[in-house]
Amino acid sequence: MAVTAAEFKIRFSEFSQVADTDIDPKLADAQAFLDEGAWGSTDLYERAVFYYAAHLLAISPYGQQLQLVNDGGKTVYGELYRNQLLPLIRRRGQISGGGLP
Repeated sequence: MAVTAAEFKIRFSEFSQVADTDIDPKLADAQAFLDEGAWGSTDLYERAVFYYAAHLLAISPYGQQLQLVNDGGKTVYGELYRNQLLPLIRRRGQISGGGLP
């Protein structure tokens, strides 16, 4: 499953002027950082990817110019991700690949 920049811009119109070439790496990072299986559904995973990528864009120099970061260095997207999405993770603390050395 791959979330696209076009889908991202529909959800977050405040980033509509950002080039896809700037959005795509943040979406790729968010997808790499998050485990789809941990969310229990594709819908929740996609929402997490959207909000995490929005947070990554907001803390970037572009987002800082748009004043998407508050004085404490937090973003609305990061706060929503942390407070509303993270508690929905179904699988926590599982290690694949045989565990720790």
